[in-house]
Amino acid sequence: NMVGEKASAKDRMVNAVFGLILALSSYLILNTLNPKLVNLKIGIQGVAITQYDDEGDETYNGLTQRNDGRVYTGITLPLCNTVIDCANAILANKNIITLKPDAYNDLQSGADRNISDVSKGSLAWTSIRGVGSKQVTLDLRMLKGILAAASMNIPFTVTEIAGGQHTSPNSKHYSGSAIDIVPGRGLDLATDILFGSACQSAGATLVIAPCNTNKDSKKTVYCPATQLVTNSGHQNHIHCQW
Repeated sequence: NMVGEKASAKDRMVNAVFGLILALSSYLILNTLNPKLVNLKIGIQGVAITQYDDEGDETYNGLTQRNDGRVYTGITLPLCNTVIDCANAILANKNIITLKPDAYNDLQSGADRNISDVSKGSLAWTSIRGVGSKQVTLDLRMLKGILAAASMNIPFTVTEIAGGQHTSPNSKHYSGSAIDIVPGRGLDLATDILFGSACQSAGATLVIAPCNTNKDSKKTVYCPATQLVTNSGHQNHIHCQW
């Protein structure tokens, strides 16, 4: 009857409101205890996609880092000579296991979309969260750097290219000449050195990587263990720029 239906509908509404209040309360409690507990992680093809915040300082600050311009043992520079050819080689490479979508669902500027667009002769999009949506050309040396890293036969994920949200509006990401890498075997000092060497073999002018010291420094500082540089915004990935 009408009375029973109205009562049932009222009960559903009350339960929905109660559930919303409960969920919000749980979120606030977890966020107060540790904000990392409420970070969004979504699995795609077995790889966790983590919601990254601003990357932190990406400037050089005149610091010396190892970069002698030579190609290191176990690293092979690719033969592709155009951005289209290199992009297609990246898509076909088994060691580049996932070029994930932008962590904030800005799919147009995700790393996978950047590479896919360029492989078809188009330009790559930046993120609306960064400098606004605009199209940029991906740096040929950077694409060769991705392939040079893949030649070491260590699977890795390219998490950002032209997309993402970065502290500086002058970030090299927004000009299509920087990448963020997360090696599949995890980050340690030896891996930082290997991937830093791969980027530098392809001409990278700056590599920011995790370090065993100075982890909380907001400014870019020298890391003696890797002979690269580091800061607090780059402890979960390796940043290479050209």
